[in-house]
Amino acid sequence: MDDANVPIEDTQHMVADAVQPLDDPAVDLHPAEPGDCAVDDRLRRIHDLRLEALDHPHPLAACLGGVNSDLMEMELYVRNALRRAIVAGDRTIDDVEQHSKSFDLLIRLAKQISVVSQLELRSAKRESGALPTKAK
Repeated sequence: MDDANVPIEDTQHMVADAVQPLDDPAVDLHPAEPGDCAVDDRLRRIHDLRLEALDHPHPLAACLGGVNSDLMEMELYVRNALRRAIVAGDRTIDDVEQHSKSFDLLIRLAKQISVVSQLELRSAKRESGALPTKAK
C-alpha cells in the first residue's frame, strides 16, 4: 500500500519520521562538509519551523508550513550538492554548464519557497488582524 492510501490512523509514524531530531544518525540530509556550522544551523532552524508549523491549529497553515520547511530542506540539499560538484570539477564554464539542470532546480525551489512564504505571512497577518479579510 502506498503512502497516499494509508488510513489516517496509521500515519502517525510517518509524521514522527518526518520530524526526527537532526542528530538522529538515520537522517542523512547533511550534504555539506562535516562541521559546517552554517548548514547545521539552517537545518536546525528548518526543523524548528517544521515543528512550529505542524503545531498550528489551522490545518491549511500547518500544511503550508510543513511544505515550506520541506522545500527549504531540499533547497539546502541541492545548493550544497551543487556547490560540492562544482568545487570537485574543473570550475570552467563547461563544467558549470554541465550542472545547469541543478541550477534550474535550485532557482525553482527558491521561487517556490518565496511564494509559500508570502502565503504564510499573509495568513499570519490576517489572523493577527493586521490584514483585513475580504468582504463577501
